[in-house]
Amino acid sequence: HEQPNLFWLNGQPGSGKTTIARTVAARCYELGILGASFFCSRSVADCNNPSMIFTTIAFQLGLFFPPYRDQVSEVLRKDPLLVSSSVSRQFEELILQPLVHLRKSRDATPSFPPCVVLIDALDECQDPKATSAVLSTLLKHADNLSPLRFFITSRPDHHIITSF
Repeated sequence: HEQPNLFWLNGQPGSGKTTIARTVAARCYELGILGASFFCSRSVADCNNPSMIFTTIAFQLGLFFPPYRDQVSEVLRKDPLLVSSSVSRQFEELILQPLVHLRKSRDATPSFPPCVVLIDALDECQDPKATSAVLSTLLKHADNLSPLRFFITSRPDHHIITSF
């Protein structure tokens, strides 16, 4: 039975979502399956910018699995301005395409190990439209995310609920 590639934990402010996210991240790290994490925060500029989410995740996934890093480096060598493009394009070029390439070249490289990618407090990003774009991009490609398992937390804000 295939496990879902996206899990959304939502709750009201102060309900413990970030505590759960930190616990999940710590446990996944201990198990060696934390591929990447991004903790959004209204009060930290780089942590409330949706454009930083997929670039940060791609960087951390590269640390987790060096053959992936090589693929991302090649993408950025060809298009260094990709980091300032739309979140959907960032995702497709920095996360999805390297995964697809690694799947196709399994004979030449080891397969990407299953891992968890955690995004906490997505509702704290400054731009609701970009936040919706993050979610809709993940949902659009949910069937192609394996071996990545995304764990996302947020408040049940309207623009997030409508994305799911």
